[in-house]
Amino acid sequence: MKRHVVIVGAGIIGASIAYHLSVLGMKVTVIDAEGPAAGASGSSDGAVAIATKSPGCLMNLALQSKAYYSELSGSEGPLSDVYHQRSTFLVATNDTEVTFVTEQAESLRQAGASLRALDGAALRNILPELRNNIPLVLEIREEGHALGYDVVQHFLKNCDVTIRRNTKVTALDMPAGSNRCIGVRTPDGVFAADDVVVAAGLGSSRLIPQVDIRAERGQLIITERSKVASSFPGALFFASYLAAKSGLIDQASQTADGPDGAALVIDPLSTGQLLIGSTREPSDDPAHTEFAAVQHILKQAVDYLPALHDLNVIRVFAGIRARTADGLPVVGQVPGCDGLWVATGFAGDGICLAPLVGRELANMMNGNNTFPDFTSLGPARLGAAWSAT
Repeated sequence: MKRHVVIVGAGIIGASIAYHLSVLGMKVTVIDAEGPAAGASGSSDGAVAIATKSPGCLMNLALQSKAYYSELSGSEGPLSDVYHQRSTFLVATNDTEVTFVTEQAESLRQAGASLRALDGAALRNILPELRNNIPLVLEIREEGHALGYDVVQHFLKNCDVTIRRNTKVTALDMPAGSNRCIGVRTPDGVFAADDVVVAAGLGSSRLIPQVDIRAERGQLIITERSKVASSFPGALFFASYLAAKSGLIDQASQTADGPDGAALVIDPLSTGQLLIGSTREPSDDPAHTEFAAVQHILKQAVDYLPALHDLNVIRVFAGIRARTADGLPVVGQVPGCDGLWVATGFAGDGICLAPLVGRELANMMNGNNTFPDFTSLGPARLGAAWSAT
């Protein structure tokens, strides 16, 4: 009989785990309170970029995952026509930001990234819409883009898994006095399993309270279609984004009246539109956006790229990131509980890391070796040992 794994959460992480477990010959059931990519995976910018990753473990993992994206996007791969290579541009707008971006550049070089500083004619040729007096633009080459909902759909349709939509997991199924997880409980009954993987983003803490996950809202803007978008060869991440993501927002060029965590990203979409963002706010409410935050982001966008002035905004929306206290995702077996695994807390990095996480967690569950940078994501680092109480 095949080993049966229940995965809680049909976002990009859950879908990747499902695909890779299925490839290893396991029976897989994916359960989601709504449906595939209904949460953060459907609200992401799609950036598969190492440029914005923190130096060390996260940057190394992103490099590995980016290479694996390329492998999976071959003509016979599950992500064929989903992943596309492009450059990422880091933009510094003042002396403080130049120092910040220069430090990031050195970390990227040490990690093995391909990059170059742009100035003069080269900069005007590649980014003609950018204001002339920008002191530093760094191009990180061979980055990529993949829309979250496309990745989810392709992973799931290319493997033999059962998907249960509109089914909320209310609790883990744990026999009395046991530290063994044998399934999950739902309003539709119990789903028995040999192993359970909780990949439910912010909802993971409800099932595994020992894993502390915090909500972080991001507000995003979509413009109308325009020829302006076609002049962008990749996404522009301003230093304010790096600072907000790393928690060093004081180093970013924020105005006194700017909302907390507001930062600038300008991302060209294949539709000819631009995605502009974003914020990092302590909120779990994706249903509302705030005029002041949107206004602040758009003002910065027009200041640095005046050609955006006449574009109309057609949509403003928000998504919720799931973040841990140390900013690293939590992936691995929950200490003290047999059969219980977790993969959550990606804080916006799930798009980039999902293929690698799916492969390596599947290998770990199958008793195979994984590389050190991956095992350092284990929940034990947070003291998240299981306790029945």
